[in-house]
Amino acid sequence: MKNLMELELDNNMIIGLIPSTIGNLSNLSSLTMHRNKLNGPILFSFVHLTNLSFIDLSSNRFNGSLPLQIGHLENLNILNVSYNMLSGPIPTTFVDLLHSNPSSEYGLIRNYGITLEIDFSHNFIDGELPHLSLDHIRPTSIDFSYNNFMGKISDSFLFFRNINLSYNKLEGKVSDQILHRFDVSIVLGNQKLCGSIPPLHPCDSQHHGNFKMLTILFPSILLFVLCFSCFALVHSRSKKRVTHETKSNKHGNVFCIWDYDGKIAYDDIIEATEDFDIKYCIGTGGYGSVYRARLPNGKVVALKKLHTREAQETTLFKSFQNEVDMLKEIRHKNIIKLHGYCLHKRCMFLVYEYMERGSLFWVLSNDKEAVELDWKKRLNVIRRVSHALSYIHHDWITPIIHRDVTTSNILLDSNLEAFFI
Repeated sequence: MKNLMELELDNNMIIGLIPSTIGNLSNLSSLTMHRNKLNGPILFSFVHLTNLSFIDLSSNRFNGSLPLQIGHLENLNILNVSYNMLSGPIPTTFVDLLHSNPSSEYGLIRNYGITLEIDFSHNFIDGELPHLSLDHIRPTSIDFSYNNFMGKISDSFLFFRNINLSYNKLEGKVSDQILHRFDVSIVLGNQKLCGSIPPLHPCDSQHHGNFKMLTILFPSILLFVLCFSCFALVHSRSKKRVTHETKSNKHGNVFCIWDYDGKIAYDDIIEATEDFDIKYCIGTGGYGSVYRARLPNGKVVALKKLHTREAQETTLFKSFQNEVDMLKEIRHKNIIKLHGYCLHKRCMFLVYEYMERGSLFWVLSNDKEAVELDWKKRLNVIRRVSHALSYIHHDWITPIIHRDVTTSNILLDSNLEAFFI
């Protein structure tokens, strides 16, 4: 079928590798194999298909590295390989996609002004972010979120139309230009990043510079006093930290999932809820209660705490452990985020992202709220929940059956966007 221009094989149960014979479809411009069970490396046997402008291989089981030949697809406008198991660094030829290519035949700039959309999210890609040259760069939107990228964020990303670098291993300072050009949400989940906008940690380079200046300007006697004060302060903090750790261990603090600020602690939870006082309780079920807590950093979270009698049962304790092991690995935009947990036979609870509007069950049972949730928004709820269910049933490495799909397990944020729990 050498005249074939579009090939769509979405939402099937196709397994195995991409057939190499696709490389014979010389006129192919669109190739979509979204949501199948394709595996193995992505073999770009179709890199010579110069007409390809749209490729969607998302939600499969591809592994290995992205092929070096990726930069040969000079007419590409959309490339989506999200929700796979790709690893390794981005090939050096990737930057060739980001630039408009001169046409040797007409002397024009090819792809100039056409937005390039790249989605590599929800993989295991590592290495540093690509180094960009600003010559003839195309309008580009990239999503590198939920990977293992390392290194620093250069200001060259200012020239992108949209970017998402959240939940990686990036470090260093995020420039104010990037934070104002986009939004702080594009870099959340990188624990070693710092910047001027909360909830990022403030960068301490300025403080180091001021300290260096003080050592020059102030007399030596004052420096001695400062050093002595610093020593006393560090000693005091070390002693306090040891006391805190002892107290935490006493309570069984095993927070193994950290929020972006890394400051969730057992004592913070106890203080914020006054030891799970009933006035902070916002819901109760057969096996536990849900509490609302405002942490010292200002972040509001929801705590799902098991009843004491259930927490002391060995079978439920093991079941809880298995649930935590599963939840901490799931990363999907329609599944509510698990920030942390505490595992102890006398006190077990999960720390979730807080949803302002509560459960879908509560909204539908309230006449005023139900009217606001019009048919268009209800359809959006169904769409988001179906994506989440499809992900855990078909796209996760080991299929997960939820077994409790009810309106009580669908939560809504302030914009009535649905998240599955």
